[in-house]
Amino acid sequence: MNTRDLRVIKTKRAIHDAFLSLLRTKPLAKISVTELARIAEINKGTFYLHYRDIYDLYHVLLCEELDQIAEEITFFDLFSIDIDAFMQRLFSLSLGSQFFQNNPFFSPENAPYSQDALHYFCSRLSEKVLQENALENTAENRLKLTFFFAGLGTLLRYHDEKSQETIIAISKQVYHNLFTR
Repeated sequence: MNTRDLRVIKTKRAIHDAFLSLLRTKPLAKISVTELARIAEINKGTFYLHYRDIYDLYHVLLCEELDQIAEEITFFDLFSIDIDAFMQRLFSLSLGSQFFQNNPFFSPENAPYSQDALHYFCSRLSEKVLQENALENTAENRLKLTFFFAGLGTLLRYHDEKSQETIIAISKQVYHNLFTR
């Protein structure tokens, strides 16, 4: 299928818009292809030309959402040269953007369907750190970065601004244990 064909682009946009609209009002498990197709004004068969099922669509859009969040982080160069500044800016960005709050992809009802999201996101962040720093691109460093970002992501998601200093202190200690020995 030609992904640059205007008809394909418009159809996918209609599917995505309808899906996001539905996801804002109900959990993923309650969204049907029939309902989505009706709202997107397409046939069910057209949906299946593009996606295996509703969960495939969810995964595609979740990855797009995570890529967009990763693109908002423009200071990866600080990771190796000023971890304190990196952590301060990351914490500020995550609270200011409210990545997880009111985002239907990260609602408690949809969390079981995004189990691989953390790994995907950590991989994206690790790639960006490796691209913009003098850190050698080895399997060990990729694992260390995944570990670092997975822990940090969990802390940022489940703790509030009052925990900022403690999270930054712990993250800096982990960073130094992983990357400065």
